[in-house]
Amino acid sequence: MTKLYVYVIILALTMLNSAFAQDCQSTIVIQLDNITNGSLFSGQKVVLTSFRSKKVYTNTTDFKGEASFLLPCEEKFNVTISNYVGKIELMSPPYANSTSTQTFSYAADMLEKSKAFAMNDVQKKVVDRAITHLPDTTYAKAWIMRQPHDLENYSTLDITLIGLEKQFLEDEEIVFTGRKRNKSFKANTNAKGRARFYLPKGDIYNVNFKYHGNYSIEEVVYSKGTSSTRVEITYMGTKEFLRRKKAEEKRMELERQQALLAKAAGNAIYNGDLVLETVMNRNDWKNKLLITDVSYEMLAYALKLAIWYEANRKADQTTQFVLYNNGKKQQNSESGVAFHMVSPEYQTLVDKINYVYDNVGLETAAHSIEGLIAGDGIAKTYDDVILFVDKDAGLMDYEYFKQLKAPVHVVLCVDDRRANPQHLTIAWKTKGSVHSLSGDYTNIGQLVEGDTFEMEGAQYKIMGGEFVSIY
Repeated sequence: MTKLYVYVIILALTMLNSAFAQDCQSTIVIQLDNITNGSLFSGQKVVLTSFRSKKVYTNTTDFKGEASFLLPCEEKFNVTISNYVGKIELMSPPYANSTSTQTFSYAADMLEKSKAFAMNDVQKKVVDRAITHLPDTTYAKAWIMRQPHDLENYSTLDITLIGLEKQFLEDEEIVFTGRKRNKSFKANTNAKGRARFYLPKGDIYNVNFKYHGNYSIEEVVYSKGTSSTRVEITYMGTKEFLRRKKAEEKRMELERQQALLAKAAGNAIYNGDLVLETVMNRNDWKNKLLITDVSYEMLAYALKLAIWYEANRKADQTTQFVLYNNGKKQQNSESGVAFHMVSPEYQTLVDKINYVYDNVGLETAAHSIEGLIAGDGIAKTYDDVILFVDKDAGLMDYEYFKQLKAPVHVVLCVDDRRANPQHLTIAWKTKGSVHSLSGDYTNIGQLVEGDTFEMEGAQYKIMGGEFVSIY
């Protein structure tokens, strides 16, 4: 017997106001559509359980098939619906008063069929034994996988990929990897963005693309007979990802040339961007380690930091500095050159900033970023790390900054740009925060794999342990 159900998830996020306080609340609206007769599911119990706090939120769908939840911002939830079968994970919007609408479309008898065709323990073991003989990765020669002879052990899944411009995504590599058995299944989409998989029952699969791992999940339950599922996913696409990457590299080189021209003209501080002063005055960090890039456009901000430090030095006598050049490595090292200073005099700090910019100091630098991150050479302890970065520039020492043990508060300089995902990952990995002229994003450290994050109109997703730009 065949079980057929369809679900499509549509996410609409409307920013009405932004707030970053701990009491921030936003709304998730869940709508249930009945594909059997085109009606809506009213009177259905919907339960949301927080991954972090384990708090439970319960509501019942109204005559419009909707259940609304007022929730903490930027929190991940497990969702159960009284007449729906399948694993659902949702993320509440990151902004106060914003709303995320999730629509699920499925057949009216989905639950009944699931119960009627549920396997017992003996039948489940038969499936598990059959699957052990599969290779680690099963490949499809085209968009459709070869149908297995024991089809009752598999669920047929048709997936369609839709691009950001609502177009079909052709020749996209898709890999489903089971969480329990770690078996993978790989195929490429056809001209209509479609691929067909035969996935073993009794597993939850991570959906992976070439450059974006763990993009979403798909549960395939144990069930008797044959079953099929249709899924539609909106995705950036490999071509768009590579186009953005190339454009980013080109733009960064142009910015570097512009910064060099500004320096040569004797105009090191050539912008009126007040993000550094604004963020530092907005946050009362104590016993801090200030790490700043002193390359290209960041020279201006390093000098601004020195000015801010001099004006506030009496209130904090334990300030430490690490000055590094994001474009130069230390000799015989894969890591960048770094200079460490403890509560320096203002002019000493300014002289060192200019020295690191002009000469890099390869021959005299006692430290590298790698060494400092490992704890070598920093004489005093610190409670917080404040990392000043060029907002859209990648970091040569990105892998080391992620290893800092204290919370890293990333200050995004050069405000009129899009945040580089590397900076968000550093804040997330270290349970820190991200700061720009628009506000303090203090909840980023609470996100988990698969969550989405929105900042200044740009959307990012945690995939494979890293933030990835998705819009």
